[in-house]
Amino acid sequence: MALALAFNQERHLVAEEVMALHGVVPSGARSPLVFRINAPIAHGLIERALNEVIRRHSALRTAYGPNERYSRDDRWLQLQVFARSGVFVPGLYVQRVLSDVQLTVPVRTVAGTDELTELLRQELATPLDTTSGPPIRATLVDTGSAGTYLVLVLTHHTVDGWSLGVLAREFAAIIEAGADGTALPRVPMQYHDFAAWQLQQFRDGRFVREERFWHEQWDRLGDAQIAFTDLPFRRRTPVATVTAGTSYERLFFTPQESSQVSLLVSQLTLTPYALFRTAMTIALHYYTGKQRLAVWANFANRRYPEFMPTLGWYSNTHIVSVELEPDMSCASLCRRVAAGVAQAQAHEALPLPALWQRLGRSLDRHNTRVNFDVLPRRPQRTSPPPVEVVVLPVAPRNMDFDIRLREDGGVFALVATFSLGRYEPAAVQAFLAGMRRIVTALVEAPDLRVSDCRRLVALEDVAFAECGSGCASCADPPDDSAANVAATSFVE
Repeated sequence: MALALAFNQERHLVAEEVMALHGVVPSGARSPLVFRINAPIAHGLIERALNEVIRRHSALRTAYGPNERYSRDDRWLQLQVFARSGVFVPGLYVQRVLSDVQLTVPVRTVAGTDELTELLRQELATPLDTTSGPPIRATLVDTGSAGTYLVLVLTHHTVDGWSLGVLAREFAAIIEAGADGTALPRVPMQYHDFAAWQLQQFRDGRFVREERFWHEQWDRLGDAQIAFTDLPFRRRTPVATVTAGTSYERLFFTPQESSQVSLLVSQLTLTPYALFRTAMTIALHYYTGKQRLAVWANFANRRYPEFMPTLGWYSNTHIVSVELEPDMSCASLCRRVAAGVAQAQAHEALPLPALWQRLGRSLDRHNTRVNFDVLPRRPQRTSPPPVEVVVLPVAPRNMDFDIRLREDGGVFALVATFSLGRYEPAAVQAFLAGMRRIVTALVEAPDLRVSDCRRLVALEDVAFAECGSGCASCADPPDDSAANVAATSFVE
């Protein structure tokens, strides 16, 4: 039976079809999830556990295809409208849940983690046939002395970041129990049920409150959005297209610094997210000179208990602005940032594609999209679990400058993912260093003023400042292939 798709799902599929019409393989639409197998586990149990997770969640056994009620000409017209404006009318695609999916997990042998990384890149570059088969592929990889890994590749329009956590927890629980998953609680809602519910909400006008809120926010944005030309760490001669792919830089805090940060946010009754987002706001204020700054954020949109244990793409992306005054304390700015995010979270349910249509806007691809988010927290363990996640996607598509906060075993790290054709890697590392100096200074003196922190953000003495385009740092990266467009970065 043909079923409707959720708004974000369908926009992703329409975007992929438009890219395919231009000969581009949309590799960014695939998400990696890699488990390290830390104990002797039979191949049969791994395969059974994975198939049990697939059985529990219809999102992992759903095929997608064009809606046959649209003629070829009608589809072509809508695709052209989307290509020019980003606006589309839902209904171009339908989905059907496959009744019986049994995934076969092949075994491959590679020599070490370098070959594992290359295999992962190859897997991400290989399309998934979602017109007739499930939107997931799995490979068990034996690296010899470096261990055994289960490599999963999923379509991004099937699962969001929260879903990857659900999948990982269920898979690990079934492996640890050595059973068929019957001990896990029943999944209260399937994703295709959410898609139908969301569509009915739109038809009944239930998103009016969210539409009004975001309409007011966008009317007030002014020049708060950050343009590519606002950022001094951009390439002076950027690559004309995004085919250079993406890269990432990481900056780690020491265990002692991380412990002090945790104590500070506890004293301020805030979250690490609010603190680090504040540091990013101050750094961007220094670079751009703007008093009002808008940064994108991803919202889980799991507002009802039934949504929590379900696999699917519930997440919505919205832009959140904050106004700062140089004389205000950084602690006050932290609270202002946290309040702005909380207010946006109260109106998170409206998908961005629907908002574009309501506002008559489309995303300007020539602008930068600066994003701040947090990766799932990894708890401290005295011994490794039988299976654990070692690779997660970092940057969402269309965010060409993305910073994520990661907490692994109580230690914080900043991961910046960015368009390699638009930004200087050395200067991005300097940007992260500026954020780190702000955070560590606030640990010592939370009442520091924003103006006091400006000097902490001063760029490092890096070559990009006044050098010509001939140096290694500023040289344009090779225009490898269209397959690198919107490439997904990952943490190794």
